[in-house]
Amino acid sequence: MKKARELLKKYQTGLATEDEKAIVESWYLKYKTAKSDLTTEELIAEQELGLRTLHGSIQKQKTSAIWPRMVAAAAAILLIIGSLFYFNDAPKEHIVVKQKAVVTDIVPGGNKAILTLADGKKVSLTDAAIGEILRKEGVQIEKTKDGQLVYKSTVEVISGEIAYNTIETPVGGEYQVNLPDGSKVWLNASSTLHFPVQFGGNRRKVELKGEAYFEIAKGGRQNRTMPFTVVTGNQEVTVLGTDFNISAYADDGLISTTLLSGAVKVSSLVNHVPTVSVLLKPGQKAVKKGDGRHIAVSNADLYEDMAWKKGYFIFNNENIKVIMKKLARWYDIDVVYQGDMSDVAFQGNYSRTRSLSNLLKTIELTNKVKFKIEGRRVLVLKQLID
Repeated sequence: MKKARELLKKYQTGLATEDEKAIVESWYLKYKTAKSDLTTEELIAEQELGLRTLHGSIQKQKTSAIWPRMVAAAAAILLIIGSLFYFNDAPKEHIVVKQKAVVTDIVPGGNKAILTLADGKKVSLTDAAIGEILRKEGVQIEKTKDGQLVYKSTVEVISGEIAYNTIETPVGGEYQVNLPDGSKVWLNASSTLHFPVQFGGNRRKVELKGEAYFEIAKGGRQNRTMPFTVVTGNQEVTVLGTDFNISAYADDGLISTTLLSGAVKVSSLVNHVPTVSVLLKPGQKAVKKGDGRHIAVSNADLYEDMAWKKGYFIFNNENIKVIMKKLARWYDIDVVYQGDMSDVAFQGNYSRTRSLSNLLKTIELTNKVKFKIEGRRVLVLKQLID
């Protein structure tokens, strides 16, 4: 993060180039012209994330000549975070902006989910009271005061047919479920987890659509001898005890598995049978595209891949359509584009607790796109630069 701080120092001492001045002034301007809806703690967290991301971007550029152009062209938005803590004494007289105010606003998502029981009964976890939801056939289901769904097995031996439940987060929702073996699963927006209310047989198997972060329980004789398997479309991930993230949204056209700790085996499935397999080490990512069997392994960006669970969006020079797809899942919006967006990309990080208009105003400061909010429809218009 040293170079990011150096840029700020250059501006304050009058040594910044014109490109660098524009970047810093956009950053400063954001917090002097628009009221932030973040707390002080959230602003500090965004500042640190932004400096870390900026530092990583600088490290990828080997020549100083590339750096100002790269930032001015694609990453001005990156610096528009936490400036309140750096620019109390920054120049103010020549900062001018014309920006159309966004009247309509859309609040971010939150703890929302629907639980479908084995008998087909649906329970809205958003509206359910804190406490016991169900006690049946050796299983107790509770909703905790901090919005988690907890499964507890009340019998030692599983007999008879195993029942399955499904928890589904809507667009604009997320939820945590604690499985009967002690494993914890955090579901991102527009995701579904299908799982047994008690684990039996020779493995612990669940099915995922969308995105989820898993912390697999290791303790207990049964857990040590029963591999935990996550099936996502035509891929499965098998573990004995580990922390990992899987993103498997159907409209992304790929399945991405990021390993934080432990070890996992990622396999392509053909007719539900594992074929090609790879072993991941902590800090690695496996990506499988479409219906193909090939699985590509690379080093993961853990900050980026885990941002959603920590309450942030991190955009690493991503196309505006990829960005808006993520925002649509969280803010429950429809997106329409006007103009060619193939060359419109941004870098930056933002709190998921921000209102939509606040975030879009920040992106508009790059002068690449404009946004118009009509109800839950967002029109993205490409800005033509003379």
